[in-house]
Amino acid sequence: ALNLYLGGRSVTQICDEELASSFHRLGVGWEHGETEVYQERRACEICHHLLYGFRGFLPSVSPDAPLALGGTLSDDPYALATAMVEVCLRENGWMAESYGTGLPGETFAAAIRHRRPRLVWLSVSSIASEAAFLRQYETVVEAVEELGVALVVGGRALDDALRREMSYATFCQTFAHVVSFATSFLPSSSGRVSEA
Repeated sequence: ALNLYLGGRSVTQICDEELASSFHRLGVGWEHGETEVYQERRACEICHHLLYGFRGFLPSVSPDAPLALGGTLSDDPYALATAMVEVCLRENGWMAESYGTGLPGETFAAAIRHRRPRLVWLSVSSIASEAAFLRQYETVVEAVEELGVALVVGGRALDDALRREMSYATFCQTFAHVVSFATSFLPSSSGRVSEA
């Protein structure tokens, strides 16, 4: 994947076209008993190292670049999607910060109120209880509405019925969708530090 980036593909394209599709195939293999758990876990570790490596190649983000933050709520341990959003947004001039996985709604809301981002993303790959998820989600919604922050949601656990019970700025199915939506918030300059 790093060779693809060095060859001119964007991190966003690599996340959508290579990494996300590879993990989808792993998931299908697991469902059919063709993939062992250790194989999926090792693939996740490799991907995390790759995403960390990408950050070393990206242009520096301006200290006054707009802030975005995100993560997953309690009972959602899946870290790759939120890590990918962070790197994709950084590639596109945002000061993006993933706060990781399993965040209680109250602490996610506290981060939003304290950090005052322009954009918040929530990755939803696993929901143990829809009722509990929606209670936590409402806490996050209260914080973003209080501050006028755009809330982006995405993830395989968000079906049409559940999304009808949620309020958000946009639902994204790809990392390119997240970047496209976020780009609409940026001024004409990208927020990157000039390399000249």
